[in-house]
Order: sequence, then C-alpha cells, then structure tokens
Amino acid sequence: MSLSLAQGSPIAPKSSELPFVPGEIIIKFKGNVTNMAAQRSLKAIGLRTLEASSYGQLLRVQVSPGHEAATMADLLKRGDVEFATYNHRIQAMRDPNDTNYNWQWSLNQPNGPDINAPEAWDIFTGNSDVIIAMVDSGIDFNHPDLKDKLVAGYNFIDPSQPLYDNYSHGTHVAGIAAASSNNGIGVAGVSWGAKIMPLKVLDDNGSGSSYNLAQAVFYAVDHGAKVINISIGQKGSKWPCGMDEVQNAFDYAVSKGALTVVASGNDGQDGVNCPGAFDEVIAVGATTASDLLASFSNYGERLDVVAPGSSIYSTIPGSGYSYKSGTSMATPHVSGLAALIWSFDPTLSNSEVRKIIESTSDDLGTIGWDQRYGWGRINAERALRSLVKVSTSITNSDYYIGDNTVISPTYQVVTVTTNIPQSITWTVTVSPTVTWLEVAPDKSGTVSAASPGSITLKVTRPITYGIYTTTVTINIGNKLQVVRAKIDLHYVPHIYQLYIPLATKY
Repeated sequence: MSLSLAQGSPIAPKSSELPFVPGEIIIKFKGNVTNMAAQRSLKAIGLRTLEASSYGQLLRVQVSPGHEAATMADLLKRGDVEFATYNHRIQAMRDPNDTNYNWQWSLNQPNGPDINAPEAWDIFTGNSDVIIAMVDSGIDFNHPDLKDKLVAGYNFIDPSQPLYDNYSHGTHVAGIAAASSNNGIGVAGVSWGAKIMPLKVLDDNGSGSSYNLAQAVFYAVDHGAKVINISIGQKGSKWPCGMDEVQNAFDYAVSKGALTVVASGNDGQDGVNCPGAFDEVIAVGATTASDLLASFSNYGERLDVVAPGSSIYSTIPGSGYSYKSGTSMATPHVSGLAALIWSFDPTLSNSEVRKIIESTSDDLGTIGWDQRYGWGRINAERALRSLVKVSTSITNSDYYIGDNTVISPTYQVVTVTTNIPQSITWTVTVSPTVTWLEVAPDKSGTVSAASPGSITLKVTRPITYGIYTTTVTINIGNKLQVVRAKIDLHYVPHIYQLYIPLATKY
C-alpha cells in the first residue's frame, strides 16, 4: 500500500490533548518486519528515521510539524504497522529525593489515603519566611535533617542547659513538620522551607508544667513564630480545662496573628485533652493508613481536624530515624500545612489559615463536621489549590482572509499569569493539528508570580478556500487551569467592506 505525506487538515487522536514533541512520532511495525526493512519503507515515502531503538523495535521518526496526527492516520492504514503514536512529553513529579521518603506513607501512600503532599509541592514547597515553634522536649540540634532549619529557641526547664532532646519526642515531631527536604538524605517535611523554633517545656522523662507551656507560647509569639505546635497535653483531662495561664497565652497568640495547633490526646476517649480543648487552637486527632480514626485518638465535640498519626516515620536524636504513633505525630502534619499555606500567601490572617485547613480537608465519617473526624483528614493539595490564581487571556476568535485583504489582525497575543511563587509549566496543544495556525515561540514554558508567560497565535493563508476550525488548549500547572478556545479561519476570494455614513441631525 502506498503512502504519501498528508497535506490536508490532520486528524488528532484523543491523546493529542497531552503535550508531545512536535515534528516527531513513534512507530512500531509488526513482528515480521525488521527495523532495517521498516526504515527503508519509511524512507521511500519521505519519512526520516531519527532513531531506531534496540528495545521494543521502536522507530523515532521525523514528520512535518503539525502533520503528526495525519501521518499517523495514514500509517495505520497500512497492514504492516502495529502502532503509531506521539512522542509524548513527560516530566518529574515533585517528589523529594530524600532517601527514606518512600517510608513516609502519610505524605504519599500509593493507592491509599494520605495528605497529598507531592501534589501540593507541585504548587509550592514553602519558604523560610514562616517559623514553627515546637513546644516540646527540645531537639537534636545536630541532626542532619534539622540542623539547618533551626532558629534560636529557649529551654524553660533549665535555661542554663542546651535544648537537647533526651526524650526523643520533640525531634520526631519537628521532622514531620519541617525536616530539610529534597536534600538527598532522610525524610521530607510537610513544609520544605519553614524554620523551626525549639522551645523545651518537657524534661528528660517527658513531663512538664502548664506554667512553662504558657511561657513558651508567649515567647514563641514575641519571637516571630507564626505557627505554634503543641504535641503535648494533660492525659485524661477534658473540657473545661481550667489552666487560666494557658488560656491567657492562647488569647495572646490569637491577638498577635499566630495559629496554635494542639494534639487531641491518646486516651481513646470521647473528649479532647487539655489544652487541645481550648477554642483558640486547632485540635488534631490521628488517623491510620486506612483513613480510620486511630484507636488511641481522642475525639469529641472539641475536635477540629484529623491527620495521619499511626506509624509515622521521622527524625530521632542521634541523627537517626524511627516510627512513632500518636496524636503528637498527627499535629505537626497540620502545623506544616499551616506553614505551607502562610508562606504561599503571607497576607492571610490566622483565622483564614485555619478556615482553609478545615474547609479543604477530606470529609470522613458522617457528612460535614462530626465528633470522630472533625472537619476531616487534612489535604495539602486541596488547601493550596484553594489559594491558586492562574489565568490566560486566550479567547475564541474568528479570522477572515481574502486574496488581497485581511480583516482584523491575524494574530492573538496570549498572556499566562499566576500568583504561584515557584515556577510551574504551561503547555499548548492544538486539536486537530493544522498548518494554518502557528504557536510561537514554543508550545510550552514556565510561569510564576514574578515571571508571566506569553505566546502568540498566528493564522496564515491556507492552500484552498474554505472555513477552517481548530481548538487551542492551554494547560497551566498540571491542570490547575485548563482553558480551551475555538479558532475559526474564513478564507474567501474577496472580502467586501461596507462603510455606513453617520447622519448628523441639526
């Protein structure tokens, strides 16, 4: 069967909605055709083989840009071609390169419930403008996954002693929220950029006082912490809490714009422990890898949200890593998310950050808020997506071209803008692909808040008269926004312009 290169309007299969390498297709001939014979056959019809793979008998073939689909359609009419497809573009997802990241099911569990961290990191990974105060047992300030994240803190147990964590709790909690990420070692934190302020209120046996807790909250606020993580509480306690000094500190934090996140407790009881039961804080329960409430997690009318808290892998003293379970482990997931949200949009108030966390959580249990799951299990991707603004100026357009006349400009300058601080990718596809519409300078690029993108759609005169139609699709940031516009071109022999004089009445 003979084959000639397509010259008319090409045909685009559905896969053309995805970005591909222009001017290339991938061909595999049926098993009885050798690669050499296949290349000779393609050469005979004007197609040049760019590469013959030694794996899978694949041929990477050059075609005229804009004619990929039509060429594939013609090839598939032959009896000796098994398949012909686009050379699709692929890209890395924003998974960190931390060596033990795959052990962190709470961030990215294959085929299971997690907080959708890598999808959120595709949007933003955070920055160092937000400080999370870790009100806990101190921290291993030499830990390779934490040492570069620390700001000055305070030891409320013994100010003359360093903040070292001999109880192992504070170090584990800190790593969950904000371990150094994408640094080739250990684990990733929910917020890659947030700084950690260690405030030691628990001794080497894990005990402390509400007085020191209140002091730590005041200190955190006065020294620049936006998020205060309290993965501690009074075992067996319920509302009303008393603890007037803690209430006073929480009121101060709210008044100064900080957000306090507190564990609900590990008694498995109906009733959030104090100080998590205070209205001024986000009380956090714990879920399992099956998205069920952990058996140890407290619940009740003062619970706000839940987060993964069962078998969570994180940093421990001595430059090590280990699993721990508890609402203590759930809480820093929420604190890390709060830091991620705030670093994305520093103009948000503490009440707005809280509302975003609650309203974008994945609803579990009965519909709406309930006593076992609160507003649901936090979802970092949904939280950040709720803040994203992306736009493009592309519009549906009609172009009229005569042999000697053009009505309206033959091009459209399209801008792509976003409020996302880090660069994201945009791509342009034309379906069906046509020869009369040019996309310049490229069909893909990047855009950020500081650097808008721009492309030009330009129509050219077709070979024959007629009405031509295609659709241009712009995908910004992995479907953060997908915009389609219909482009119509009318090519006729003559265009008549009618001028209607305006009559003025005196």
